[in-house]
Amino acid sequence: MSKKILLYSLLLILLSSISFALIDISTTQNTYNLGNKIKVQASILKEENFDGILSLTLNCKNKNTQFFLTPISLQSNFRTSVQIPGFSADDSMLGNCSIRGVLLKNDEAIEGYYSNSFTISNKLIIEPFTQEIETTPGDIITIDGEILYASGNTPSDVKMTSQFNEKYSSTKTLNGDFTSIIKIPKIIKSGEHTITLEAFDSNFNRGSAPITINIIPQPTRIELELTKQSLNPKESVSFHPILLDQNNDPLLTPIELELKNPTGIKIFKKTVDPNTDIEHIIGQFDTPGTYTLEASLELLDTTESFAVLTKREVKITYQGDSVNVENIGNILYDDDLDFKLDGDKDYTITEKITLEPGEATTIDLTKEIEQGEYDILLEDDNNQTVTIEKEIVEEEKSNVVASQVKLDDNRPAPVKVISGFSKLTGAVIGSDGLIADHPFMAPALLVLIILGIVTYYNRGKVKNLLNKEKEEKIYKWPHHFD
Repeated sequence: MSKKILLYSLLLILLSSISFALIDISTTQNTYNLGNKIKVQASILKEENFDGILSLTLNCKNKNTQFFLTPISLQSNFRTSVQIPGFSADDSMLGNCSIRGVLLKNDEAIEGYYSNSFTISNKLIIEPFTQEIETTPGDIITIDGEILYASGNTPSDVKMTSQFNEKYSSTKTLNGDFTSIIKIPKIIKSGEHTITLEAFDSNFNRGSAPITINIIPQPTRIELELTKQSLNPKESVSFHPILLDQNNDPLLTPIELELKNPTGIKIFKKTVDPNTDIEHIIGQFDTPGTYTLEASLELLDTTESFAVLTKREVKITYQGDSVNVENIGNILYDDDLDFKLDGDKDYTITEKITLEPGEATTIDLTKEIEQGEYDILLEDDNNQTVTIEKEIVEEEKSNVVASQVKLDDNRPAPVKVISGFSKLTGAVIGSDGLIADHPFMAPALLVLIILGIVTYYNRGKVKNLLNKEKEEKIYKWPHHFD
């Protein structure tokens, strides 16, 4: 126990004999740029008088050098300030640095102390007031902002350029403030672009900052593509409208599409998406001629045209003793059709046909011929286009409308009388006839012939009349008993 007490006593005597100094070393800033003056402040407090030397050394990553050495005389318990000349930051000091201060006595280090850490930078900070800009082709934009040292101080001799669309232009600067004026080309790709601002000074400090600008696309041109320039009724044509911006890139803005026929009548007008195919089918009866297609968007428009060809054609079908004629073309059909009926007696029936597109008419053959069995044929005419619809019969001629059809005689009674009279008079009055042999009988025979023909062709009417009289008599008969 007595040994321990003795050891502690000796330690206290030793510590009381040692005199410590308090050295305070600092810089005026935490960050410096190349070319900036680094100012160092130092003060020393010691409990006893001291005469010796103060040494200051700069410690950086790539540089370690003594920059200050001076004799110093200290009074006990009095803090002494030391005047230290400043020095300029250069590129060998880039990074983190500190300053070490050492008190020397007879060239031996008595005490040492490190300053706070500080940074040497070559960066300039560009702070535009606007980070994103929306504009249109051909516009002029202004970018304002300020330039700062890494420490936040304002540089005095900084210069600046702006780079946009692979072109450089100088920018005005004054006391760290800048204004950049940029002309947007009229022909430029839509969407996002970057403007790069670059600042630099004579001490090789540099900085850059990007600014995003969004070019709003401007519809500039409309084009129309057609798959056909001429087509027949019932054929289809595809329209392909194209909307381009200022850079000839496609746009998807909806446009108006309008189609008019040769007389200027609107067939349709609708809003469509560009760069897509729009199919249109020509109607069977659409007017032939030049059709106009117009695509438009605001002040932009373009037109294209195509031709619908003329189709002159009628369709002929046979049904129930009649021939149906339909205009299946797209123009007025105004012409004669000649039908030949081959049977016991041959007939040629000519009908004047006048039909608008889509119209139809019926020809009753029984009003032109005698009762019998006939083949109905259409007389050839190279100037006409006729389609005959019928059941296909092997080896049958193309102009045959119907074969071996039985037709009634629905001609008017006077026509029938004249026709019958012609037949009988031919047989009676001919060179081999009855009257040739007995001329005195001619008047009586002619009267009998006429009465016979009238009676034959009107036998139905006579029968109906007799039946009617008979019914009236039956109805009246009971009244005779009153």
